[in-house]
Amino acid sequence: MARIKIDLPGKFSFSANIPVRITDINFGGHVGNDTILSIIHEARAKFFAHCGYTELDFGGVGTIMSDVAIEYKDQIYYGDEIIASVAVGEITKVAFDLFYKLEKRSADDKQAIVALAKTWMVCYDYRQKKVVAIPGEAIKKNHRSVGSASVFQILQFSSACNTSISNPFWIDAPCSSPFFRKRVFAGL
Repeated sequence: MARIKIDLPGKFSFSANIPVRITDINFGGHVGNDTILSIIHEARAKFFAHCGYTELDFGGVGTIMSDVAIEYKDQIYYGDEIIASVAVGEITKVAFDLFYKLEKRSADDKQAIVALAKTWMVCYDYRQKKVVAIPGEAIKKNHRSVGSASVFQILQFSSACNTSISNPFWIDAPCSSPFFRKRVFAGL
């Protein structure tokens, strides 16, 4: 099996401090791998709140995590403080990547990367139990005029969260392309 390798975007415009609790420590005396996923979830919730949303109210629809990849880099112990940085990656009509960089701050105030992660977040209507488009509210937030609707959607979502898009080349792909079927519908 090939090892997971996460290529981070160049810029993270959001970060939050997340303390390590005693309940985060496993039998090995350090933070367990399951807790890293919980820390990523906490970082995502804080990022959404920063953008004016929640996971269940993203401009009127919910979000659902379709997949996750985590690269573990170093151990974390009780009392460490995690700096969780979040950035938006690829965006489609119905979903988007979120990248996470988890660093711990040492006693001498140096930061060391402890984990990297990426989640694929799909817009989802929980009442109708189906995938839906990224809502107009999220698209129109901080409205500004640009040329094509696809570019407009990317830039508006990006500026709404004050972040950068690492790879906008998906925009010409139709929603029925194999990429969308594989990434969005197969993951649910």
